[in-house]
Amino acid sequence: MKKIIESLLCICMMLSITTGCATKTDKTKKTIKIVEKSKGNYDVFESIKKININSSIEEINKLIGFNGTEKANKTYIWQLSPNTSIEVIYYEGIDNVSVKANFKDDMIINDKVDFSKVNEMKTKLNTEQGLTYKDVVNLLGDEGILKEKTSTVNTYKWVNEKGNLTASFSTVSGKCISYNGMF
Repeated sequence: MKKIIESLLCICMMLSITTGCATKTDKTKKTIKIVEKSKGNYDVFESIKKININSSIEEINKLIGFNGTEKANKTYIWQLSPNTSIEVIYYEGIDNVSVKANFKDDMIINDKVDFSKVNEMKTKLNTEQGLTYKDVVNLLGDEGILKEKTSTVNTYKWVNEKGNLTASFSTVSGKCISYNGMF
């Protein structure tokens, strides 16, 4: 009986050594964004992608799966989870709508994002050629998360353990028109 127990312990130890701990981070894989259970049909990250900036409130209510709440004049909020929401603002007097995804930065930490080339990014932005979203993705190492969109600008956010960067891209030229962050 003692030999069976010793054998089982030995097998368990070998399995734990060869498979590793569940909390060990594999740096070759992208950190998966934290998705909270949504009250609606989609989480915040999918919702902003699916909402068309020309959509009416009724169309957005149908897409998300429940009615948004009017917070201020022409500003609507869909609270999808305790830490995420979609905000839509219809601006008076101009033909523009803003669709924003509200979430905490720690929900989108990505180990593949590398801010070591931000100075190169800054230099290239100040040239006539500028940078497209794809160019910025190549410099930072991975896709950004869509944070806001209007008829004229799409804004993306990149976050890693050391900081964050937000960049806006013209929907007309496709070029980066501004960026900021802490990195």
